[in-house]
Amino acid sequence: MEKESFNYMISSNDRVNTTANQIYYDIDFGGLSSQHGDYKIEVVNCIVNGSVLEELGFIMLVCENFHDDGVFCRNLLNSNECVICTIPTNLDVLMSSGGVVFKSSNCRVSKRIRFKFLLPDFTPPVSNTDINIGGVETRWLLTLRMTPI
Repeated sequence: MEKESFNYMISSNDRVNTTANQIYYDIDFGGLSSQHGDYKIEVVNCIVNGSVLEELGFIMLVCENFHDDGVFCRNLLNSNECVICTIPTNLDVLMSSGGVVFKSSNCRVSKRIRFKFLLPDFTPPVSNTDINIGGVETRWLLTLRMTPI
């Protein structure tokens, strides 16, 4: 019998580095009061506000120090980084579909993870050019389904 899953939401507003118009979002994840420490995490979706350059086609939300397993863009990302989702930059959509699944261990203990956007060529975006357009900060909301292992 599979253990009961629950939804967990992370927002760019949860970041601890609070300077405006960031391209990195440091977030304290974990500290779950559960008997379980390890989780299978499935990305349900991610939605972004409209302050992303539409001509990019898509943008990737990547996270450092979140996953424990899987191979994520070998030779393009460091081993501690994984692509959480790709988000079309068509201003009518700006929502990813799910499908990425990974394991995260020891979620009872709080740990600092870093979300960041990457452009289609795996380079960081430029604030006020690619994201944070017109001084309007790029905001996002990520929905995860977490299942204890």
